[in-house]
Amino acid sequence: MRLGLGLGIGLSGGSSATPPTVTSISPEFGSTAGDVFPHVITGTGFTGASAVTFGGTNAASFVVDSATQITAYVPAKAAGTYDVVVTNAGGPGTLASGYEAIAIVLWRMTGADSTLNGSNISADYDYSGNANHPAQGTASLQPAYTSSDSAFANLPSADFDGTDDLLSTGNVNLTSGYTAFAVWRFDVLKNFNVLWATENVSAGHVTYVQLAGSLQVRNHAGVSGGENLGLIAANTKYLFVQKHSGSTVSVRLNGADVALTNAGSTLANLAGSYPIRVGGTLGSGFGGLAYSNGRSPILLVAQGALSGAQITKIETWINSRYGVY
Repeated sequence: MRLGLGLGIGLSGGSSATPPTVTSISPEFGSTAGDVFPHVITGTGFTGASAVTFGGTNAASFVVDSATQITAYVPAKAAGTYDVVVTNAGGPGTLASGYEAIAIVLWRMTGADSTLNGSNISADYDYSGNANHPAQGTASLQPAYTSSDSAFANLPSADFDGTDDLLSTGNVNLTSGYTAFAVWRFDVLKNFNVLWATENVSAGHVTYVQLAGSLQVRNHAGVSGGENLGLIAANTKYLFVQKHSGSTVSVRLNGADVALTNAGSTLANLAGSYPIRVGGTLGSGFGGLAYSNGRSPILLVAQGALSGAQITKIETWINSRYGVY
């Protein structure tokens, strides 16, 4: 929960005589919209801190947790890297280029902010600041809520039954391309475990699909022109990263690039705004519906084709949080 715009609450015990040092921030990226995920700043001399800024803009709010830690919520900033500055009575301390604002359109995570319907999830929370909360209004189609998933560092996850569970956002504009990060652990290797989909229902566009144990990227117009990316095992954790720019696609699996042979020439560019599906697809490209059987704690989608450094930055944070590989 945010405390108040621009409000900093310090610990008692007086101010420091020297400026603070700022050594790190986690995550070191955030949304250009001003995300609502708590960023943890570490360093020294934080007692009595009076300001936290990102590229000269005040934090939306912050709390001094201790002399060595501050929890802050980032402001809206244009895409780019910015200095993180903490100020106490002794002056400012700076972490140069410590924070990067990225055009994240969906930062779906299962957790304390998810909306529950009994033991099911009626809406997961979008921490990007864009309010693209993936939801499901029909109780029988809602994934189950796992409050402490041992597969993901005892953090919460959504459990999709593989039959009809599906969460969906409203329309999201991804016409400039996108880079998506999805964590999954499949319980059963079934035909069409859909990791996630940016979907024009009539065209059946599905970004990733796991078919009978083989990870595949599929064409905007349906299942033709797919790319077979190798064997996927049941009861194994995976962090998938897929970058799509125009007709060019690249893929990473558990921190390593995956060689592609034909997807770059066969995947069509998106044209328009479509819902982002989590755990399934409604498209006709598979000749009907398709759903995943497994658990997923996070799906993060950014506009555009991110750089290798940006991908590594997000990928590293997700892996450190959930212990995927």
